[in-house]
Amino acid sequence: MLKIYFTLFYLRFFCLPHVLLANDNNSSEYQQISNTTTLDKFLGQVTEAFDMPASFALPGLTDLEDVVLTKVTEATPENLSYNFQHKDRLITLSIINALTSDKRALLINIPNIGFDDLVPGSSQTPLGVFGQFNNANFIYAPNTIEDFDLKILNEISGIQQLQTASGKIQLKSGINLISEIQVKKLGGPVQQLFSLLKISNTTIIPVRV
Repeated sequence: MLKIYFTLFYLRFFCLPHVLLANDNNSSEYQQISNTTTLDKFLGQVTEAFDMPASFALPGLTDLEDVVLTKVTEATPENLSYNFQHKDRLITLSIINALTSDKRALLINIPNIGFDDLVPGSSQTPLGVFGQFNNANFIYAPNTIEDFDLKILNEISGIQQLQTASGKIQLKSGINLISEIQVKKLGGPVQQLFSLLKISNTTIIPVRV
C-alpha cells in the first residue's frame, strides 16, 4: 500500500512513460543539452539524445510555455543540472551519469513537498505521519541499475544534500524515490514508538521506494 501511494504521489506531479534509453549517444548531442536555456528545448533534446519516442511527454511540463531553465553553474558533463520555478518550488532536473549508458537516469528533485500536496486528503490517512520531505528525489531509470551509488546524489549541484546518501542500492526500472526524514518530523504516534525504542528524535531515516 505504501508503495502504491508513493507511485500516486509522483504521478500526480510528473508522469513519465515507460521508455528505453539508447545505449550510445554522441558528444554533440550532450553539448546541445548542456546549452539548453528553455524547458521545451531541454525536453526535446533529451528525447532525441536518449532515443525516446517522439510522443515522450511530461504532462504538466511539456505544455508549459516560455519556461527558462537556469543551468547550474557547478554542474558537470556527467551530471548535467538545470532548475526552474514551478508551483512556488525550485525544481531541479538532472541527467545522472550522462556519459555512462548502462547507469544513466533522469532525476527530478522537488523540495519541501508532502503527500497532501499531491494527493489531497492523504494527511488524514496513515501516510500523514510522513509530513513533508525536505528533499524528494524522483529518479527515472529506463532499466534496472543493480549498483546505483547513492553518493552521486550529493555530487549533483543545485539540490540539497542527503545525509543518508551512502552505499549502493538497486534502482528498479521506472520511478524510484530517494529521500529521508527526521524522526521529530514524523507523526506523534510514530515518534512515541521510536522513543520507546530509544531512538533519538534527531535521527534521520532513509526513505527508499
